[in-house]
Amino acid sequence: MKKTIISLLSLLTFFSAFSQSSVEEEIRNLEKMEGEAFVKKDTATLFNLFSPQLVVNSPLNRVATLEDIKRLLRIGKIDL
Repeated sequence: MKKTIISLLSLLTFFSAFSQSSVEEEIRNLEKMEGEAFVKKDTATLFNLFSPQLVVNSPLNRVATLEDIKRLLRIGKIDL
């Protein structure tokens, strides 16, 4: 019984570490893509990366949704 429990705990620890590593790598890749898109002013990529529920403080000192940010970029009120 002890061997079975130890084996199960070992497998659980291994898969947990692998899963966390995979998630961390994905987050790092997404952050890199976002940074590169900002530098290139690639709004299409940025808008694909951002959540539709995005809410931020805009440079105009007010809370803005993703649609607000898109509108402000189109009319030239803000720039990347």
